[in-house]
Amino acid sequence: MGVSSFATKLKKGQVGERVIIERLEKIGCDPQDLTDYEIYKKYQQKGLDFTFLDRKLDVRLRGDSKANIIFSKEDDNGMTFMELTKKTGDKGWFETSKSDYIFIYDPLYERSFFYDLEKMRNHFENKRNNRTLKIVQLKDGCYGVWQKVDQLIEIELIKELKA
Repeated sequence: MGVSSFATKLKKGQVGERVIIERLEKIGCDPQDLTDYEIYKKYQQKGLDFTFLDRKLDVRLRGDSKANIIFSKEDDNGMTFMELTKKTGDKGWFETSKSDYIFIYDPLYERSFFYDLEKMRNHFENKRNNRTLKIVQLKDGCYGVWQKVDQLIEIELIKELKA
């Protein structure tokens, strides 16, 4: 990956983090921003970008932000990628993240969604067991799964984050 490509992905990710944290703030979830790598290095290494208040349970949960929705249109929420294995062969973020929820952001249409990571992992395990999980390799060498956001909304694994 070239420097400009990495810089573009980094910028897109930072915008997604800001938008999601702002939306959580607007709906009263009191997010604590953990994205400053110099201060929160250990949290960042565990896949944590912020904590937020679950108002129903009155507990703080952990969240990670991904600005990885592509191929979206006005009437189509596009696709999101779950990294299972890094190009090094180590487990990818989908397997290693300590977050409770993953928040995904569409930079083109400024839409955001979220899912319970443990429920999504269980969904993937079921697909693995019945041999319907389609794993692909990206150009950067990592392996993972592309999922249509709309399909995951239909089966109630993903919800839209509205502020």
